[in-house]
Amino acid sequence: MRQPGRMLAIVLSLTLLATIMAALPAVAASDPEAYPDRSHGIPLTLDEAADLDRRQEDPITARGAVPDRVRGKWRPLPKAPFGLPNGSGIWGDDEMLVFGGETNKIAGYDPRTRRWTRYPRAPLPVFDMLTWTGREVFVRGLVIGPDETTSPVLAFEPQSATWRVPTTAPFEPVGQMAWTGDEIVALSGFHAATYDPLSDTWDPLPDIPDATAVIGLDWTGDRVLAATRSRSRNDHLGLASLDLETREWTLAAPSPLEYRRYLPHGQVWAGTELVLFTERRNDEEWSFTGAYSPETDTWRTIDAECRVPPEDAVWTGKLIVTRTRWALEPVSGKCVRLPDRRDRTRNEQVRVWTGREVIEWSGARGDDMTPLPDGIYLRLPPAARGQAPGTTPRPT
Repeated sequence: MRQPGRMLAIVLSLTLLATIMAALPAVAASDPEAYPDRSHGIPLTLDEAADLDRRQEDPITARGAVPDRVRGKWRPLPKAPFGLPNGSGIWGDDEMLVFGGETNKIAGYDPRTRRWTRYPRAPLPVFDMLTWTGREVFVRGLVIGPDETTSPVLAFEPQSATWRVPTTAPFEPVGQMAWTGDEIVALSGFHAATYDPLSDTWDPLPDIPDATAVIGLDWTGDRVLAATRSRSRNDHLGLASLDLETREWTLAAPSPLEYRRYLPHGQVWAGTELVLFTERRNDEEWSFTGAYSPETDTWRTIDAECRVPPEDAVWTGKLIVTRTRWALEPVSGKCVRLPDRRDRTRNEQVRVWTGREVIEWSGARGDDMTPLPDGIYLRLPPAARGQAPGTTPRPT
């Protein structure tokens, strides 16, 4: 015969369990668009995540100088609706937009809600991301015909979830774009033009001087900088500056950075300087980094002790983060240790900066380059980031 005290204990235990279960946040498992962050068992609210980050930060460096080491850890993203090898991504003010991999798939990830959104597919396969205007993301399509391959420009507006095909550019393919707040500067090789998204019109610009190819394009806030392969100094990178009032290009002071064909090059605008990277492969693989100040028209080399690979670098306001375990503080050349990533074998990830977090998504692994639909994010402490980026100026 069961004892009354034991029965009472069982009833109290079941009641307590029911109370705890009722207090846990519900997860809409039946919603195909809901991808909760399960890295801590249940979805984290933004306040909970911020509190966790505060407890992981070093209080000595939380609001002081750039730390020697970023504490915390990379956390898993919820799985996306798909993976994209060779995909592209861009930060669209409030969500990360990912697409490409020579497919017509596109999705958006909102770090505030930790949810993915499926968007309507592009009318053509997307080959590369070009720029974000605050309203639309411009991408380069891919059409492979029996006799030729073309790369028309497409534009997608996330708010209305609609695609459009802009007026044909005066050249093809469009390789780089930069949004200035009023118009887009577009390049194809050393040919240049501007595009007005409101009137859907193109206006040719003079060709970039002393250039045989363009490496990258950046808007600094008052001018456009184009990194090139110099024609007169064939083994060096060149740089040209576009004045939007005169519509003329001006060559910058000669660059100390070498150009090596078939080796990767990269650049990132770091607030007051354009930081450029180029690989050197002699006895060992290493990188050579320099910075250009448009205000003084001067170059300086950055003697960093860590390797800074050129591909897909992002600027956090204080650090340049790449795919390695090190981040670069470009003013001093200081190398800041990041938390280890669990997976170091994948390549070609999409990497964006949200103003608080570095997000790395997808990529591929193995000889067959199997696309991966997952990713990771790292929230940086205040000492390792600048002010959150404002909303991109929209066409008016």
